[in-house]
Amino acid sequence: MAELVPEGELVAFNAGPDGGVYLVAARKSLDYRHGSAAGANFPAIAPAETQDYHVVATRNGKVVLDVLITDVALNIHHVQPIGEDILLLCARCSEREDDAGWLNGRIYNRQGEFLRAVCLGDAIQDCQATAASAIWTSYFDEAIYGRLPEEISGSSGLVCWDRMGSKRYEYAPPDGFGPIDDCYALNVATDDDAWCYYYSDFPLVHLHKYEVVATHIVPIEGSNAFAVEGRHVLFADGYDRGPGIFHLFALDPGKPAKPLARLAAHDEDGAPIGATMLAGRGNSMFMATADYLYRLDVSTALSCL
Repeated sequence: MAELVPEGELVAFNAGPDGGVYLVAARKSLDYRHGSAAGANFPAIAPAETQDYHVVATRNGKVVLDVLITDVALNIHHVQPIGEDILLLCARCSEREDDAGWLNGRIYNRQGEFLRAVCLGDAIQDCQATAASAIWTSYFDEAIYGRLPEEISGSSGLVCWDRMGSKRYEYAPPDGFGPIDDCYALNVATDDDAWCYYYSDFPLVHLHKYEVVATHIVPIEGSNAFAVEGRHVLFADGYDRGPGIFHLFALDPGKPAKPLARLAAHDEDGAPIGATMLAGRGNSMFMATADYLYRLDVSTALSCL
């Protein structure tokens, strides 16, 4: 457990390849949704006024990054380190190249100075970068059935980009599995290994150097985060989203994942950890509540058996 450190309202949270936990808090009032005259409500790519973001990273209980990035003309949903730089990413992308929201990824140095902008597609569910600065993005259903040009579309459900925003890889399902309709969870474990879990069949798929090397049917639906180590995987609870509930499975080649335990994570006072944000990275599950950060490793879960 560590104390949550950014000032403002938490809008982005994830782990980086360096073992650090990256957090972004908006310093001004949020302007994340816009209404129409007909009464519909839509996510806003850009706030009416520019936003200031407090970006903090912690590693092993120590703050390793603390920077204020000001006058950002996008609503930010994702954060990742790109080498020594920082990527702030809006989950949505405008459909017009002449619109400011087209370039929905903004890269800054660690002093908060703007470096460049990239387009990483619309309807981004998650984003995790590697130590070699490859950027993996997963997508929800509005990308799969969207209308963006193929070169920047996330219609495959999972894409790997280079640091300049050019595609390296797009997901293609292996024989016997359907395409991604909505990628619920992503875990980029190493420079060469990425895992995904997606609707509608909810397979757990292991990619090594862009090749599918293993698939597992997991008896859980609707989970939004998982951690993996060796032959074991730890999933956050599914559609019901029980606070602090996790499911541990064993992975055997050619067999459905074997349930080992249903675990309940509690804080130091014995209360369930009701995380507002979850992220699975490598062998660890990271949880953010209103005040604290928590980490649960697969090995710790195994020790509870």
